[in-house]
Amino acid sequence: MNTYYELIDHTADIGIRLSAESLTALFVKSAAAMFDVIAQKSQDLAGARCYTKHIQLSAKNREELLLAWMGELLSLGDCDNVIFTEFEINHLSDGEIEAQASGFDRKYFDVIREVKAVTYHGLRIRPTDNGFEAEIIFDV
Repeated sequence: MNTYYELIDHTADIGIRLSAESLTALFVKSAAAMFDVIAQKSQDLAGARCYTKHIQLSAKNREELLLAWMGELLSLGDCDNVIFTEFEINHLSDGEIEAQASGFDRKYFDVIREVKAVTYHGLRIRPTDNGFEAEIIFDV
């Protein structure tokens, strides 16, 4: 378990609360936290094939963009049987993101729980004195 986010108790779902020094870092940490909630590495990745996906999305505002970003990662991971572990954002604004996500086959991980979806419920991004904070609820 990492220390850059905390789990939030929520009926029939699971949530995270996290903070970051920039909006870009918040998007990266949110994605990493989601996959950390899903699975933990169980095998050495030396020699394992790394999968990389290019992602380009747009939305009406930063909350909807965060939801679209995480939903796309979840969908790509499920379709390709991949746990994403690295995220690089090339461009991020309040309504657009262009990024890469890299990861490895699920066989290298112990799946802790399946996340079915990222929800709108309680989704918020707010500025803080030190950057940004977000709360995200997952349907498990």
